[in-house]
Amino acid sequence: MTTRRPIQFGKYLLLDRIAIGGMAEIFRAKTSGAARFEKIIAIKRIHPNMSDDKDFIKMFIDEAKISGQLNHPNIAQIYELGRIEGHHFIAMEFIWGKDLLQILSKFKKQRAYMNPFQAAFIISKLCEGLDYAHKKKDAQGQSIGIIHRDVSPQNILISYEGDIKIIDFGIAKARDRSSHTAAGVLKGKFGYMSPEQIRGLPIDHRSDIFAIGTLLFEMLTSRPLFTGESDLTVLEKVRNVDIPKPREVNKEIPAEMERIILKALTRQVEDRYQHASEMQEDLERYIYTAQPIYTGKRLGSWMQKVFQMERDREKSILDEMLAVAEEQAQETSVKSTINTAMSQSTQQQQPVDEAPPEGATVMIDDEDDREPGTLAQPRLPQPPVVSDIHDERTRFLEDDDDDDPPSEESTRILEDDEDPIRPMLAGVGGARPAPGPAPAITEQKTQIFDDDDPSMNVQQMIRPNTIPPGAGPGGPRPPMPMGTPPMGTMNRPQQGGPSRPPGPNPYPQQPGMGPPPMVQNPNLPPPGEDFSVPGLYVGAPKGPDPTMRMDDLEKQVKTMKIMIAVAGVAGLVVGLVIGKIL
Repeated sequence: MTTRRPIQFGKYLLLDRIAIGGMAEIFRAKTSGAARFEKIIAIKRIHPNMSDDKDFIKMFIDEAKISGQLNHPNIAQIYELGRIEGHHFIAMEFIWGKDLLQILSKFKKQRAYMNPFQAAFIISKLCEGLDYAHKKKDAQGQSIGIIHRDVSPQNILISYEGDIKIIDFGIAKARDRSSHTAAGVLKGKFGYMSPEQIRGLPIDHRSDIFAIGTLLFEMLTSRPLFTGESDLTVLEKVRNVDIPKPREVNKEIPAEMERIILKALTRQVEDRYQHASEMQEDLERYIYTAQPIYTGKRLGSWMQKVFQMERDREKSILDEMLAVAEEQAQETSVKSTINTAMSQSTQQQQPVDEAPPEGATVMIDDEDDREPGTLAQPRLPQPPVVSDIHDERTRFLEDDDDDDPPSEESTRILEDDEDPIRPMLAGVGGARPAPGPAPAITEQKTQIFDDDDPSMNVQQMIRPNTIPPGAGPGGPRPPMPMGTPPMGTMNRPQQGGPSRPPGPNPYPQQPGMGPPPMVQNPNLPPPGEDFSVPGLYVGAPKGPDPTMRMDDLEKQVKTMKIMIAVAGVAGLVVGLVIGKIL
């Protein structure tokens, strides 16, 4: 098992490196899309030490631009030219198979020769792809003038399904190429150059035809056509076209195939095939003489049989890397889900102030402490603040004249120096008085007086309210002076009042009942009525604790939301783990 792990490279996932050269390296990679779409591609990336070589970068970009214009079954497709983290790269079609150099090495090791029909089929497809590139025109109908200039075994790929692809137009010559070869500089592999290219003469597409003839010779003889002790010796042989006849090396080569090879390798350009399509036609005529006819299917079967061990090993590595990539994707997905859930939980905990609708009237506080330039932005409503009723003492007097007696429209809110209610809470079920000394009561008591009602004794009503010790529910009540109406009937219509017509008593005396006891304190309700204090829950509480502060309540709500979010995330993780196990 390999310990290598896929590397994220932009939107691509580099699975493993399949080739490396002096200037670039090629990776097998995976790209993903919607609905679990996946595709295996090849990424050709410039070496980091070549990132500052402007000439090489121009050549690299030219390769992508030239190949990107070509769309043919026998030319590897280019998907994208880009730059990530300072590295230029080309995303291209991935051909799962071997290059022609590896195939020829297989024959050399076994000291065997390639089947002439197999060689003819491969070269015929090569001629078809190159002829398309040579005759390619732009959108205006002008010939682009593409010349590959590096037709060699390393740049011919054959897949395990029998597809033949031409790659690497890196040094190809084209009309609109940004970088140009300087005088006296040779680009390409010396053993596959044409004589005119060695001599520095102008070249055209027929230079590639000479290289095709060199390949065909090597495929049928299992030896390079031009070899020597040094590059200079090789160049001299190419220049003079010093070649043996194919059948002298391999007597099994058919005469027709020897004729095709020698015509492609003529020194004079005018004597060669003028177009790659002409050479393709001669090769196909020879292929049709075979019974059965040699096809790509037969080539694919041969590739899978000869390279079965290499193919199984490559498939094992690919499956392993894809499995590792899937695990990484699941880990990333789980982390993303957890982060999203925690982010949503945090957003829910923070109240979001909603702006008033457009066109709404906004009231601005005169005491707004914001800058004048920000008054156009209304103050958003804030959540109500609930505080303990015992935290403050307040006295409000809302009247036009503080000296005049209270009227129907006036409201007097009184404050007590002592809290007579809290001592009574000890005897009420469910009420828990706060520890420590009882602060003065801040309950706002409002009394509405009628100026025309003679039964109202204002002086008696507006006086300090003091409850004797022991007063409260279940305790004795102090006597009430005669003539003082009970608290419960204070605001009831009185019989025979000057401002109301006389009528029947709305509260008649029940038979068999004596008169209600009279008490002195007008703040206590009459007998028979519930002793209730506003804001006080008597008995078992049926809701939140009324003494709880808002900040404590908000803390409990936040804690509950966090617990719910964590529980949801934990459930999701458990579900993913169970799904993985199943």
